[in-house]
Amino acid sequence: DHGIPQHSDAVMWQFLDVVVDLLEHDKFVETGCIGAHGRTGTLLGLLEFNLMSVHGIPLPSVDHMIGHVRKNYCERAIEGPKQEAYLKYYRDYLLGVEPSAPVKPPSVNEPLDGQLDMTGATYRRNQDV
Repeated sequence: DHGIPQHSDAVMWQFLDVVVDLLEHDKFVETGCIGAHGRTGTLLGLLEFNLMSVHGIPLPSVDHMIGHVRKNYCERAIEGPKQEAYLKYYRDYLLGVEPSAPVKPPSVNEPLDGQLDMTGATYRRNQDV
């Protein structure tokens, strides 16, 4: 559906940090959406940006990241301007640059009031991310 995550930024950023932590500890993480192209590709780009940031690797441009995801996952990954803009928004956040979107994401250290439940390395929702 060419959508982007509907969570608050704080929840999404924390979710990405948790997934990266799981991957860093050799845990299996499965992701998907209805078509497994747009939102899945967007999430893979976000995770790649996060991993690079954690390891001090300079972040590439959004266009480069989109090319990387399409080359290594699926040619149809990241399906449009909203998803591309979301990748840029997150990249700006990681770089500490004034975000490309109107509202700066809140700190991932802010309390989440139980919006995200990470017990036993499991994240479940009734809807797509």
